[in-house]
Amino acid sequence: MIPCVPSLATLGVLAACALTICALGNVVYNLWFHPLRQYPGSILDAATRLPYTFHLLRGSVTQRTKRLHEKYGHVIRIAPNTLSYTCSEAWDDIYGLKQSSMRGNFPKDPKYYIRFDNDINNISNANDRDHRRLRRVQAHAFSERALSLQQAYLQKHVALFISRLGDKIGSTGKGTINAVQWFTYLSTDIIGELAFGENFEKFRKLEMHPWYENLQWSVKSFAFYRELSRYPRVIAYAMLFLVTPRNRVLNDWNAIDFGKELAANRMKHGADQVDFMSYILRASDERRMSDAEIAMSSITFMIAGSETTATLMSGLVYLLLTNPGTLQKLTSVIRRDFPVLTGMTFLELQKHEYLNAVLSEALRLYPPAPDSLFRVAPAVGGIVAGQFIPPDTSVTVNLFAAFRSPLNFYRPEEFIPERWLKTCPIEFQSDKRSVFQPFSLGTRSCLGKNLAWMEMRVILAHLLWHYNLQELMLDSTDWIGQQKIYTFWEKPDLNIRISKRD
Repeated sequence: MIPCVPSLATLGVLAACALTICALGNVVYNLWFHPLRQYPGSILDAATRLPYTFHLLRGSVTQRTKRLHEKYGHVIRIAPNTLSYTCSEAWDDIYGLKQSSMRGNFPKDPKYYIRFDNDINNISNANDRDHRRLRRVQAHAFSERALSLQQAYLQKHVALFISRLGDKIGSTGKGTINAVQWFTYLSTDIIGELAFGENFEKFRKLEMHPWYENLQWSVKSFAFYRELSRYPRVIAYAMLFLVTPRNRVLNDWNAIDFGKELAANRMKHGADQVDFMSYILRASDERRMSDAEIAMSSITFMIAGSETTATLMSGLVYLLLTNPGTLQKLTSVIRRDFPVLTGMTFLELQKHEYLNAVLSEALRLYPPAPDSLFRVAPAVGGIVAGQFIPPDTSVTVNLFAAFRSPLNFYRPEEFIPERWLKTCPIEFQSDKRSVFQPFSLGTRSCLGKNLAWMEMRVILAHLLWHYNLQELMLDSTDWIGQQKIYTFWEKPDLNIRISKRD
């Protein structure tokens, strides 16, 4: 008897049925048997990861997470095996260093981070042992003493920024600028000289560095790749093909190659040239970073030093122009407290309470890196916000949701710097300030925090001392609301009108 061989069509139907049964089985398990089944959240997010993926590809996952927290509370299930928090207790539990052997640390969740090269350590994605070595080497470059040696370079670039603004608006003393573009020129030039001793001279040329233009798409495509790599390879490649413009395919690696080239050129000059790289090159043998590790760190320096500063300063200007009372008060206070420019020292700016309050409020409403910082529960599990978390569960504090939560701040959507003053109005005294961690917390918190504060204070104070911020142009009136988030904010132009100080 001749055996019956099923047709290709029959095999296709059988395969489709098997896949459907498998998918339905996963949904049933996630909803009724998964260890996280008791946590609140959308039933679709509990059943499958597809809603999270869909909104990530649209650039709306962070905003959606905020809405879900507003509906369900401090802790929600945003995917079958992932929990998001907005309470202050979660910061210490997830990101803090555990002293007890019974409570393991929560390492970075590798599923949410990309290694540019699987064999090369980067401070952003290294394991705990390598991270300690890399951080010890790089921390010297961001110490207060090291930054004090860089103050002259920062002042030089800010002075050029002020001068070029004057050239732009001309003899009339007023004009329109794209603030995003100008702050990007400034931050790129600053990090180029402070980190590598190289002046890109973007202000002199008034042009965007090609590396930065490539970076914008690279960050987005890496976010796509990171998420889609969870799915079967055929599906992932098909989706990447659909969402990636053809002319952008190679640009991702162009941005990485630029960082490697920058590091190679700098290393030729050795450790005598004083910049961030000099501290790395002076490291002792047991801590010395390899050339490949230095190249990877250079990429991190450039991204963190240019993108985040330009983002925060752009958002700050927008928030001031949409809150004219605060803008007028800050401008008056700066000009009153610093009648002459020479008195505007780093130390005096650091002590200026209202300036710091304005910057803190801008960081709260518009953190440069608003996305979630994912960790994974250790093999023994862990405790977060008083609840046991099963091993291998992904957990995070969503900055954007936490900083705008009505459970943490009174009038959370409003720009009110007075909430940060030592003698703040009584209605803000119940604000949960401990949840405000814009530079993260613990051993993996942002190394460049001191530099970021120094840059923000100097740039804003000098800008308001020399110029009047007048108004937003019509195309920029809903500037934050129209933005998407792919790790960082996808910033459109911010066109504003400014004039010289009377």
